[in-house]
Amino acid sequence: MLKNGQWVTYNFGDVNLYFGPGDNVTAVRFRINGSSGYCRIEYNIQWGMFTYDYYESSTMAANVLSTKTSADNAYSAASTAATYALNAYDAANAAKASADQAAANTTYNGQSAAYWAYLAAQGGVDTTPPMIQKVGGQNGATCTTTGTFYVVVQATDNRTGQLQARVQVDGGAWTGWYNIPQSAIPVTLSTIGAHTITVEVKDVAGNTSQATMTAFRV
Repeated sequence: MLKNGQWVTYNFGDVNLYFGPGDNVTAVRFRINGSSGYCRIEYNIQWGMFTYDYYESSTMAANVLSTKTSADNAYSAASTAATYALNAYDAANAAKASADQAAANTTYNGQSAAYWAYLAAQGGVDTTPPMIQKVGGQNGATCTTTGTFYVVVQATDNRTGQLQARVQVDGGAWTGWYNIPQSAIPVTLSTIGAHTITVEVKDVAGNTSQATMTAFRV
C-alpha cells in the first residue's frame, strides 16, 4: 500500500487488512503468489461507508503460467525461423557459387564450350593450316588505274568451317577478316608501280597460311 508517500509491502494469506484516514493510505495494489489464483478484495472509498464488494476466484496463476509458456513457444518458433532463414541464406550463397562456377566453365583458354564440343566432334584439336590454292585480282586483273585493287582468294582446309582471309600491301596494316571465297577484298595501291600483296588465310581453329602476289598501279 502507498502509505505516507511510500510503498509498504505486507505479506499475508487469508487475513483482513484494515486502515483508516489516520493511516494516510492513498493507494493499494495486490500481487498474488502461489498457484491458487484466489483473491477477494473488499474496500471502502469513504471511511465508515461500504461502497463496493469485488470478488474474484479464477486460475490467475495458471493463466500467468500459460502466458509464459506461450511466450517461450513464440521465442522458440522465432529461433527456429531464424535458423531456417540462415540456412536458406547459406543455400542461396552456395547456389550462386555453383552458378558462377558453371558460368566460368563455359569458356576455356578463351574458347567457348561450343567450340570445344565442335573440336571433339571433329576428332580433336586441329593443327593443320589451310591450303591457299589461288590468290589473284578480281576477274583475273593484275593492275589498276584507280588505285583500288580487289583481291580474290581461294583456299581449302582439312576440317569443315568458314575460312577467312585478310590482306596487307607492302607490309602495311592488315585489312579486316573477310569470308572466302565469297568476298573480294579491296586494297589501295597508293603509288604507281608494283606492289606486293600478302594474303593470310585462317581456319576455325585459328591455323593460318600466307601467300603473296604482285599487283600494279598504272
